[in-house]
This record gives sequence, structure tokens and C-alpha cells, in this order.
Amino acid sequence: KKYGGKGEREIGELIAYETVEEEYIKNKDGSYAFGLEINPVNLFLMDEYQKRGYTDRIFAAIVKALGQDIQLLVVKTEEQLSFEERILEEDLRLERIKDRTGREPVLREQGEIITEIVEERRSVLEEVSSSGKIKTDRFHLIFLGANESNLRKIRDYARDRFSEKKIKTKDIKGDSLNGLANMYGELLEIEFKGAGMGVGEKTYSFREIVGFPEEVEEGWAYSVFSIPGTSAYMRITQVSKEEARKNIDRSILEVREKTYSGRASEQTASEIHEEGLRQLLYEIEDGKECIADVDIIVCTQSINMDKSAKKETARRISQAGFKSEEMSFRQEEGYTRTLMRKTVPLDSGNNLPGSQIGASYPFISDELIDNGGILIGENSKPVFLNIFKRDSERINSNMVIFGRSGSGKSYAAKTILTGLFSEGVKICILDPEGEYGKMVERLGGKVLKASSGREARINPFEILSGLQEEEENFGAYYSHLQFLEEFFRHIFAGAPSEQLDRLGRITGEMYKSKGITDATELSILSHKDYPTFEDLSVFVGEKIKKSTDSMERGRLSDIYNLLSKVRTGGSLYGLWNGYTTFDPSDNLLSYDFQSLIAGKNPTVCNAQMLLILKTLENEILNNNGGRGERRKICLVIDEA
Repeated sequence: KKYGGKGEREIGELIAYETVEEEYIKNKDGSYAFGLEINPVNLFLMDEYQKRGYTDRIFAAIVKALGQDIQLLVVKTEEQLSFEERILEEDLRLERIKDRTGREPVLREQGEIITEIVEERRSVLEEVSSSGKIKTDRFHLIFLGANESNLRKIRDYARDRFSEKKIKTKDIKGDSLNGLANMYGELLEIEFKGAGMGVGEKTYSFREIVGFPEEVEEGWAYSVFSIPGTSAYMRITQVSKEEARKNIDRSILEVREKTYSGRASEQTASEIHEEGLRQLLYEIEDGKECIADVDIIVCTQSINMDKSAKKETARRISQAGFKSEEMSFRQEEGYTRTLMRKTVPLDSGNNLPGSQIGASYPFISDELIDNGGILIGENSKPVFLNIFKRDSERINSNMVIFGRSGSGKSYAAKTILTGLFSEGVKICILDPEGEYGKMVERLGGKVLKASSGREARINPFEILSGLQEEEENFGAYYSHLQFLEEFFRHIFAGAPSEQLDRLGRITGEMYKSKGITDATELSILSHKDYPTFEDLSVFVGEKIKKSTDSMERGRLSDIYNLLSKVRTGGSLYGLWNGYTTFDPSDNLLSYDFQSLIAGKNPTVCNAQMLLILKTLENEILNNNGGRGERRKICLVIDEA
């Protein structure tokens, strides 16, 4: 059948609305349509309790609040994803880099490298944007009914429910509302064929869901609403209590027949089923539950009747466990069932409790597009990650990258780090396999060998504190003594605990002999004001000379011998015996553990790791506290 052509049926018969006002659609049958756009979330990153907060407290509550006078149409449409804001963010980054290198000429070479990185990202964004191939899903709640005031109230109620979870919503008005009313474009001529509806070069093919999976999870409608190249429509219509009661009574009778005729296992299952139906009936009578008719239509858009697109839609629906039928020679019916007007429910048999409809929660997306985010790759769509973003789900900025061997974990980390460095983030890397050296050097950073005392030594006896108050110096002093006890257990693994405890007490005595106590103003001390392992060894030697107790001299001699590997001439002398040479102030720093690990001494590696992590922790605290720089710092531990 053709509409709109010369001698054909009047195209106006296919247009449901009379006018599109600023806030609502007024239909020819006197009904109205009010809309609310919903921002999607990634429901699958949440635990079961969090999911139910969205399905039960939000969507199910809205469905139960509809009543019989209001029909709800859930609509998913696609539109081209805009990258204008992301491109603008890259332009702003380039401006900041130019400003920073202008103020600090020593950073000019580094600035040129970062500029090259940002410009490359920007060109990728422009290329993706100009292709027009990347689509994003838009989700809409359309409330349909005859009473304009009630429709406003239910829309406002829905907005309030979503706001409880801080989900952004937007009243659909003006051009957006007009776009939904005319979602198939300007209807000058339409042709309905057996397998589709033709509007110019575009073809729309309608498919209806006729059966649901036996078992579903929270967000079960997502698999139907997320099919690329489609729009999806779920029309929800509450049935009366009387009709709901009749349907449940009928179901109970059917279940009882199975109970009497089936095997023992089937009888048990039937009894459980009957108990569930009776509970549902009780909740309906009590006003806590409802039954609604659910009608789902999926529309596949293609060019000139492309059959592959329709096949892919059918395959995706089947793969998700749903039964569907192509609306062959019923395409006009499919079209009318997607319009923004209230319709009479078909006798589809798809009657579901409100809580199960709530569990469908189709407002889901795997998009990750953070404001201020950096392009790191793509899923079905490009991923823009801002690891410093905080919200109700992302309560800190810690990250873990995991995957199979060779899957690209280190590459992903380098991509993220390069982006963060271009943002002026200070980066410290603990690199056990020497994988980051080239990147760090290319970006003008510094690579330190963990086995080198000349450039990377950290004196374990240096008390790290950037805090000023006397009471906090007091805490730092005793906290560091506790740290040294743990450090000694690592490097002197196998030594008796009594011996290590004694070593800890002697260390405190050595500090006092150097004028360092819990009352010392730590912030004024330099690297050379702190004792070393050499000083500790000499201090123990002096105690041996002064002791008149042979047993005491024996115990002290054991400790003196224990220190042999960390004093001058010992195997670990170069690592820790001396003043601190490690400077963590560089903007980009990689601590290369490869040569240390090659020595196959995990005890030493763990001790060095412990020491550097404490040093970097102090650097972060000083950054945010003592120095007040408030600069973002990223600590990376590869092969953690």
C-alpha cells in the first residue's frame, strides 16, 4: 500500500499528532504525550543490591504509579555521537601546554612532545567525527493519556525517582519533541511492503517480541534495546485488578493440573510456582503490585531493503533468549504501534508483574565518555576516561588493569599515562620489567635503576614527614620506628624475632645519640642530618666495647654480624648504606627494578619496593598538605 503519492491514500491517515507544542504532543484522538529523556548507566558494573536500587525503586515504582489511564512508551533511538566537546577539550589542553612552556622555558622540549601527542589525539577525533559512523543511544519515557494534568504529575514523579540515584533527566521539549513526533522523517510518500516500510531511500522493518526468556537478570531488556541500527519501543499498559485476578486464577488452575499429573520433582516445582502466584495475588489486592501488558517492537533501519541488517537484528534477539516474529505483511501495524499516542493493547499474552517490568531497566549503556576524559580506545564506541572523576559509583581514583598475557595491559597503561602526562599530572612508575623506560625517556622523564645507590638510594633511617605541628612530628618519629621494624624483617629474613626487637631498640638509641627524638623539628633536617647503616653498625660496635657483660657482648656481636651485609663492603652496601640520593620531584619518573629482580633475591626487591612506596606516599602527602600544591599525582605499579 502506498500513501502520499498521486492517486494513493492520504498521507495524513498515518500521522497521529495534531500539533506539537513546546512541552507536549497533542494527538488527533484528543490524547497527549509528555516526554522525559533518561541518561543511561552501566548497570552491569554494579552488585545485585545496587541494581535493585535502579530496577525496584525507580522503574518498577514508575510502572506501578501509572494506573489504567496512563500508558507508558519507552523509546530507544539512535543519533550521531558528537565529538565537538571532546575536540574543544583537546584545544584547551593545547592552550594550557603553550602557556606552561611559555612561563617555564626549561619545559619547552617536553612541551613540544606533549603537543604532538595532543594534536594526534585531536586529529583522530576529527576523523571519527567526520565519518558519522559512531552512534549513541537516547532513551525516552513517553507518558500517554487524555488528562494533561495527570501526565505532568507522572512525568514529574518519574523525574524525582531518577534523581534519587542522581540520574540526569531532561523534559523533552521543542525540537527534541518534534523529532520524536516525526522520527521517520518528513512523510511525503510511504510504501508498505511485505517486509518493510519505505520512506524515500530508507527502509524500516518492524519485528515484535512474542516470547520472553524463562530466566532473566536485572536489566533484561538491554539486550533488545542495545542492538545497533535499530530503534526499540516498549509499550506498558496496566490491566485492571479484576482482569489481573482472573489471569492469575487461570494460571493457578493450570499449575494445579501439572501438580496432579506430573512427576514428584515437577509437583514440587508446581507447588512453588503456585505459592508465588498466590503471593503475587495478595500483593495486587494490597496495592503493592500490579500487572501490565508489555508490547515490544524493534525497528531496523537500513538502505534499500538491506536484508543483512534485518537478519542481524533477528540473530541478536534470538541470542538473548527472546522469541520474535517479523511482522510480514503487517508493517503498517508495526508502524502505528510505535507512534506517540495511546493505543489499545493487543491480546499478546505478555502480561508481567510491575516488579518484573522494573527489572527490564533498559536505560543502560556501555559508553564511557567522561568530561575532561582522554581517548584511550573503544568498545562499541570510543572511550574517554577521566580517572580523577568522582561520583556515587567511582568514589576514588584507584585503577586496576588486568587481562591475559599479551592482551595489551602495558600498552593500555602507557596510553593512559601519556594522556595524563599531557594534562600535567605528575607520574611515578614502579617498573619491574623495564617496559616503560623508552616511553619515559621519550617524554623527557627520568629512569632510575633500583639497584643504583648513586642516583636512587633511599636512606631507610631518614624520617619522612612534611608536616609541621609538634604533635605530628611526634607521630612521624614513632611511626618511622615501626616502619623500620618491618623493614628489618624483610632484609634480615630468618633472624630471630628477639634479635630484631633488640635491633629496633638500639635504632631508637642511635637516633637520640644523633639528637633526633620525638620532639625534633623534622622539617628543618636535611638528608645528611640522618644516620645511616654505617652509623648504626659503628653505634653497635661502640656498645660492644663498653659492655662488661659477656652474654650482652655476645648478643650485640650477633647484631653487629647481622649488619655486615648492609655496611661498607657488604652485599647490600650500595643500596641502602648512605644518604638519600633519590629525588622524587621530577614530573615523570620510572623506577626500574629489572636489574634488581635479575639478582633473584625477592627479599631485597620487596624491601626496596616497601621503601620507595613509603617515600612516594610522603611525596603525595607533601604535595597535598605541606607544600599545598594540590597537584594530581599518579603512582603506577606494573605487575602488581
